[in-house]
Amino acid sequence: MFRYLPEAVLLRVGDDAEAREAARTLAAAAAAGSDVSVSYDPKVDKAVKKTVKSLADELGLALHKETVDAFTSALADGSHDTGVGVRVRVLGALQDSVRQALAPRPEVALLDDAVTASGRVELRHWVKEQAVSMTLHRFGNPSPAFHELADELKG
Repeated sequence: MFRYLPEAVLLRVGDDAEAREAARTLAAAAAAGSDVSVSYDPKVDKAVKKTVKSLADELGLALHKETVDAFTSALADGSHDTGVGVRVRVLGALQDSVRQALAPRPEVALLDDAVTASGRVELRHWVKEQAVSMTLHRFGNPSPAFHELADELKG
């Protein structure tokens, strides 16, 4: 069995991001119940900024205006970390300088795939998958109690 749990994600809105991308990603984050922080480039288009700000206000998200250099140094020094590392959903192009600065930090996940209209595809960035298994025996001996528990959990 698999279960999907919301994951904390930093949304980086680059200067070339589109408003519909921002709307789709924030809708996916809301559907997943993820804890989201938003970092946006000061040079972002007005329509994108309006979309991000209105959705962030509606969802109660923290907004951070950061240049590429400030964003890069914050990621490199761990300022954006949530526990061990951080998961970053990137909208728009990701500069090579960001990748180079983060090369020594494998615990930072840069998710810069294209935004899609498919909810299932976009949701994978906002959740973590957990495999859950159940053994219905103890030392090779089947137990009716395990089978009852399995039936109860399958609901």
